[in-house]
Amino acid sequence: MLSKKLTVLSSLVTLSPIILGLILWQYLPEKIPTHFDLTGQADGFSSKLEGIMALPLIILGIHLITLFIGTKKPIITQKGAALYLIYWLLPSLCLVVQTGILLTSAGFINRNLFNPIAGLACLLIVLGFLLPYLKQNPIMGIRLPWTLADEDNWAKTHRFAGRIWLVGGSFLFALSYFKADVQSAVIVVLGAMLVVPIVYSYLLNRAEKK
Repeated sequence: MLSKKLTVLSSLVTLSPIILGLILWQYLPEKIPTHFDLTGQADGFSSKLEGIMALPLIILGIHLITLFIGTKKPIITQKGAALYLIYWLLPSLCLVVQTGILLTSAGFINRNLFNPIAGLACLLIVLGFLLPYLKQNPIMGIRLPWTLADEDNWAKTHRFAGRIWLVGGSFLFALSYFKADVQSAVIVVLGAMLVVPIVYSYLLNRAEKK
């Protein structure tokens, strides 16, 4: 069953950067970076108001849709760390990213210290730790026909994926502080983190059918 308390708290955390943005209003430039390329460089800008409001509101909408869909699906049967991942992943991501953008734009944090790729890498490492604990559900995880149909395949796939994401996230973190253009390397690492577990799961399914 959906926890109203956790839903309200996580929603407030998602929206909290808006308050920070209003507090910092006088320090913010007229244009705020709202999109970054794979090297962490800003390549898209929005007006001050849109830069403050847009990301938290978009993330809140996705967060609530995910939770309300989950009340009709077995996702709420998750326990422990995996359950808290469902409630807090998007709000935490929004809080960290939007706070970093606002503080950097206002000049309170050196731009060189705000590294979106390093932040993404840390998120992937955390997910790598949690993936093995994620039970079957139709919303989060590696949702393939054979993983959803076979609990054993799901468990083995997510244990394997957890290790891959830990290694990949750590490698991305190291790459994020290289001064050279690492965009191609980032794409390759992210692609491998997505494709390798899927291939492993497919081969596992084929082997189990023989």
